Amino acid sequence: MLWVNESTDFTRVLAKFFNSRFLELGGKILEEQRFTTGQKDFSEAVLRLKKLSPQPDAMFISGNPEDAVPTVQSLRSSGIDLPLLSRSGSVPTH
Repeated sequence: MLWVNESTDFTRVLAKFFNSRFLELGGKILEEQRFTTGQKDFSEAVLRLKKLSPQPDAMFISGNPEDAVPTVQSLRSSGIDLPLLSRSGSVPTH
């Protein structure tokens, strides 16, 4: 599963690089969801994630540091406890 902040060139390029390298190494992206800087409601993306079968092994969030709290809170409060991958400083570890 890949969530991408489509608001900045950096996050779009980061997602493209991750996707390319992950596929090259034999991974499979089950779905890609896009969001924007400042977005607080991730309910639709969370619902889509919950409906995926099979469920992903992990999730990559290509976002900025300010995206970390709303994205992670939305996932965790919905009972999604997947390992989260991101660029350094973007996903809280607590």
